[in-house]
Amino acid sequence: MRLLTLSNITRNDSPIHYRRTFQAAARFDVPGNDTAEVSVEFVLESLPTGETSVTARFVEHPPFPTVPALRLLKRHISELNRTGRLP
Repeated sequence: MRLLTLSNITRNDSPIHYRRTFQAAARFDVPGNDTAEVSVEFVLESLPTGETSVTARFVEHPPFPTVPALRLLKRHISELNRTGRLP
């Protein structure tokens, strides 16, 4: 399985300045099932140590194993944040 794209990324307003929340659509390439698109929500939180914590969840239950998909998703979100490509 691999993450193809993370599209329609929208940032939700948050009253907490060190916490950014987002919604998006993730498209995965699933072996034997072509592609699957699911809605996701994720949060980037700046920790006091200067690191950024990423949490993510699927809004709807995906038709594939969730643990490997969440690992791929978090890695991709971290890369987008590191390169400044998030809204």
